Amino acid sequence: MKKIFFVGLLLMVTVFGFGQKVKIKDGVASVDGVAWLKWDRRGSEISVSGINSTQEEIYVMYLDYSDPKKVTSSNPEGKVRWIELNFLTLKKKCEISTRGHDGIVKFLFENKVYVDNVLNAENVDIIVQKYGMRFSEARPGGNVNIYINE
Repeated sequence: MKKIFFVGLLLMVTVFGFGQKVKIKDGVASVDGVAWLKWDRRGSEISVSGINSTQEEIYVMYLDYSDPKKVTSSNPEGKVRWIELNFLTLKKKCEISTRGHDGIVKFLFENKVYVDNVLNAENVDIIVQKYGMRFSEARPGGNVNIYINE
C-alpha cells in the first residue's frame, strides 16, 4: 500500500510540479507568469507572434472533416479534428492533434519555437519534419484533384 501511495505521489509531483502554467489574457499568452506571445483569437483561427514582433508569424487554424470510417458511439459524426500551424514568415506548415489554446501555447513552448523572443527556424523545421501534414494526407480524397472540362 505504501508503494502505491509513493508512486501516486511521485506521479502527482511530476505532472503538477514540472508543467508550465499558461495564461492567455488581453492578447498575451504568458508561461509561468512571463509574457511570451501575442495571441489574437478570431473564432476558430489564431494569429500568433513573438512578444516583441511587429508581424504575424504563426497562423493557427482548427480544422475538421467527417469520415464515415471514424463513426463510433462517442463520435457519431465521425469527425476528425486537428490544428494546422502555418509558419507564415518561414513559409512552412504542419498539423498537430487538436488541443485547447493553453495546449497550443505549451506545444510551442516545449518545442522551443521561440528562442530569445525570436521565431527559431531550426526548431520549426524539426516540428514540420516530425508532424508533417498527416491529417490532410490521411483525409479520404484529400490528395485527389478533380478537373471539370466544359
